[in-house]
Amino acid sequence: MTQIRILAFLLTAFAAGASVSKAAVILTLTNPNQTTTAGSTVSFLATAFNDDTVPVSLNALNRNLDAALTMDDSAFFNNWLSIPANSFFDPNPQELFTITVAVGTGPGTYSGTVDLLGGPDIQDQNILGSAQFSVTVNPTSGDIPEPASVLLVGAGLGLAILRARMHR
Repeated sequence: MTQIRILAFLLTAFAAGASVSKAAVILTLTNPNQTTTAGSTVSFLATAFNDDTVPVSLNALNRNLDAALTMDDSAFFNNWLSIPANSFFDPNPQELFTITVAVGTGPGTYSGTVDLLGGPDIQDQNILGSAQFSVTVNPTSGDIPEPASVLLVGAGLGLAILRARMHR
C-alpha cells in the first residue's frame, strides 16, 4: 500500500511538473570567433530568443574558459534582465561579455563556452542556452622593427662610420 501511495505521489508531482515551463533560450553569439593579441580585450555580442510560452529571468552566466582567458560579464549584469515569452531579448545584437587575453599568452586559438542561466523565477539557475566561442591570439609585432626605424638606425650608423673615417 505504501508503494502505491509513493507511486501516486510521484505521478502527481510529475503531472504538476509537466505544466511547469521548460524555458529554452536560443543564444547566438554574432561574433563567436575573434582575433587579437596577448594583453588585449575583445567584446562578444549576442542575440537571445526565448523559445517558450513564459517570460524568463536572466540571472547569471556560467563560463568554461581556457586559462589564458578572463571574462568580464558586467555587460550582462547591467543590461540583460529578462526575455518576454516567444520573443527576442533585443533583435539587435547586444554586448554579452568581454574576454581579456593574458599578457604573455602565446599565439594560438583559445576557446570557451558560456551558459545563460535563469528561468521563470528570479532565483532560477537553469541552463537556458549555451554558446561556444574562440579567440585566436596573433604574435605581437613588437619584435619586428618598422622599416622607417631600420632606415633611421642604418643612416645613423652610416654617419658614425663616415665620421670615424674622416678623423683618421
